[in-house]
Amino acid sequence: MGAGSLRRAATARHFVSSLHATAVGCLLLISLSCGASADNLPSKIEAPTIKKGDSWTYNKIDGWKNQKEFTSVMVVTDVTDAGFTEEAKRTDNGVVTIFHRDKNLNLLETEVGDRKFITTPFEPHLSFPLEVGKTWEQEVTYTRNFDDRKVVASLKAKVVGWEKVSVPAGTFDALKIMIDGPYNGSSSSPSGGRWSGQRSETLWYSPEAKTTVKLIYEDPDTYRSGLTKAIYEVVEYKLVQ
Repeated sequence: MGAGSLRRAATARHFVSSLHATAVGCLLLISLSCGASADNLPSKIEAPTIKKGDSWTYNKIDGWKNQKEFTSVMVVTDVTDAGFTEEAKRTDNGVVTIFHRDKNLNLLETEVGDRKFITTPFEPHLSFPLEVGKTWEQEVTYTRNFDDRKVVASLKAKVVGWEKVSVPAGTFDALKIMIDGPYNGSSSSPSGGRWSGQRSETLWYSPEAKTTVKLIYEDPDTYRSGLTKAIYEVVEYKLVQ
């Protein structure tokens, strides 16, 4: 090989090496940037302090049709050491629903008029303190005070990680939590009997808003559940200072 060829080969090797070094450097910068961003987020999130008068406005969306079904304004009406009560009023028809939650924001009971929907021991959406990688399991029994319908679900939850999630209220740094599991139902009504299914939920909890700013519920058993894919997003929130 002549001197010119040797010089060209050396130049080519240098060019490839430079590209490799540049690529590695860029990846390192990206990695450091991501790490710095993660360092700005807390490693653990404690349960928020909920106050009487705190409010959140939610849109409920049909996930298959991508259409808004209704909007509800939820206001905290009572706070105790054990938890708190919310009153949710739909903006379209004025129907009021009462939610009773524990101090970890998990649902205990829902009231619509004189009808009650009981969750025993609670809906395991959140388990404070929250941190990336945390898991929990809960068997939940759902009953109603106006019939003998009963559904038992075995749910598993995991905090997947931090994500930026955009909803009508804005963009939030939120912890993404995934929950799923099988359930079995029974009822003695003429259209009842026994059935089973699988449900899943993905939710994003924002420490800033003190709530789940987005939730996606999916259940393929449309006949029994009445829900196949429902999405809830925060439109606005107001926290008492």
